[in-house]
Amino acid sequence: MRVALWHVAHELPGLLRDVEDPLTLEPTVAVDFHILQHSLTYADGEPVPLEELRTGELLPGWYEDWVIDEQERFRQLRVIALDRAAERALAAGDAEIAETAAMAAINLEPLRESSMILLVRAELAAGNINGAQRSYRRFRSLWQDTFDQEPSFQLGQLMRSELRSRVAALAAS
Repeated sequence: MRVALWHVAHELPGLLRDVEDPLTLEPTVAVDFHILQHSLTYADGEPVPLEELRTGELLPGWYEDWVIDEQERFRQLRVIALDRAAERALAAGDAEIAETAAMAAINLEPLRESSMILLVRAELAAGNINGAQRSYRRFRSLWQDTFDQEPSFQLGQLMRSELRSRVAALAAS
């Protein structure tokens, strides 16, 4: 342990505090896990760290059992934060940010239906019905291949109601 601490102190100066407890980080060290925790509870109007949520990993390259469990937990927190960011962006009328956040969540968790609903809603809000249909068809196919059943009624209903309203709008014009 002393050798490892010596290497850390000399190879990464400023990482560890020079106190009695040598395993204390300097207050200026940014910890990605803390950034994610903050993004889960960010205040309205505060920018969401989408790039960190999209790409952040916990101890990449570590394969010990305890690390793998924590990496999975961290990944799940990132997905939740991305879904929340998409929901807030939709509520604020920012379809582009909502789409970016929802797509990032889907890349982390391809079978997460709530993320797909957010993506479809964002694409529809942006007026991209073809993109919403493609996303829905791709998700439906993946869902059927994986579970041998249809996705939830909610997602299908979202697509059907949007198609009905588009057809009605075309018929009225």
